[in-house]
Amino acid sequence: MTKAAMFCLAAGMASAQTVSLTVNTGTVLHEVDPRIYGQTLARVDHSANAAFLSDLTQAVAALRPPIIRWIGGAPGGEYRWKDDIGPQSKRARRGSGDAPDPLSFGLDEFLALARKVGSDPVIVIPVGPRDKQDRATLLQDAADLVEYCNGPRDSAWGKIRAQNGHPEPYRVKYWEIDTETWNLLPAESVEALGQLVPAMRKVDATIRTIGQGDLADYLSVHYDERSKNPKRKLFVSGWNARNTDWRGGLQTGATLNAMERDAAVAMAAPSRDNALIAVDQSSWFPSPDYVVMKLYRDHFAPELLEIAGNPGELSAIATRTADGEKIYLKLVNATARDVPVEAALRGDFPLMGATVRVVAPDSLDARNTPRQSAAIQAVEGKVERSGLTVRLRLPRWSVAVVTLSR
Repeated sequence: MTKAAMFCLAAGMASAQTVSLTVNTGTVLHEVDPRIYGQTLARVDHSANAAFLSDLTQAVAALRPPIIRWIGGAPGGEYRWKDDIGPQSKRARRGSGDAPDPLSFGLDEFLALARKVGSDPVIVIPVGPRDKQDRATLLQDAADLVEYCNGPRDSAWGKIRAQNGHPEPYRVKYWEIDTETWNLLPAESVEALGQLVPAMRKVDATIRTIGQGDLADYLSVHYDERSKNPKRKLFVSGWNARNTDWRGGLQTGATLNAMERDAAVAMAAPSRDNALIAVDQSSWFPSPDYVVMKLYRDHFAPELLEIAGNPGELSAIATRTADGEKIYLKLVNATARDVPVEAALRGDFPLMGATVRVVAPDSLDARNTPRQSAAIQAVEGKVERSGLTVRLRLPRWSVAVVTLSR
């Protein structure tokens, strides 16, 4: 038998092997922070009509994001918040040509949206260029922005906020010092944070900052960077699946599993170009990332449980609700073969019911479109229960959430 034939035989045998896992219901590894299910809001197209914006609001609300980041990524460095406030008819227009952006969706509209969907806003402060004169302007703009959002109504910018219809402070808690500083050296980025944070806290000492220096309350990372202070939590800023097809959905499931598994991660938000909500000028449809994010958010539980066994090529985590009534087993099969899974419970959890929701379009190239907005969706799957053990078969290229009930 040739080596190639032996390899094919081995692969075929592996596809029939069952992955056996044991969930220890008596061991909680750590508390999972729901703020890892944050979102990033890019600019809303000014041409969208009011009814459409209502649909978008419902789409965002369905994800129940604990935090929403504004504006993140490269455009953050170009953002000038003072152009985005006040009567829409008097706002400065950006761009030229036949359809300049009238900035009709600005800072106050964003804060109203965050409040409407029950999210805490995270405002990104641009760091800007190396030029010291420009930096001085940015420092003043940052301090003024904190005062506009959080200052009393009799403060200079609080009066302007009140004139714009918001006499009470917004009380924005989280402020991110922009990490998209490709034109700055690392030391210069830290220097900028060292200037910005004191200037902002001088206006409001209660704010919590996110950045890459020691002054920040949360360490903002694009990759897996760790703080020298083990007690400081991470904000995974701008994670990106980098695919609009089902590959992105699989990566989203694995990414969320990894963040739930990591006790250091306190907050997270996807990149603005990792668009969960895809739009044209009259409608929206969910990306694969949105489908997986909503499935996971709908089955969020704060207690991460210990899993024993070898998951092999699967990504697997188990979490329990705070009341102890349900356990969620989140599984990602990124392989090109079906995988049988057997999960047994150990501990005081009388298993009375088991269901599963599966996303398995059976093609890595699958995607939702305006005409086929449900080509990728979560559907009910089959799961067998026997005593304290459940069995199911994960289709190839699939994401699944098994719900175990007492």
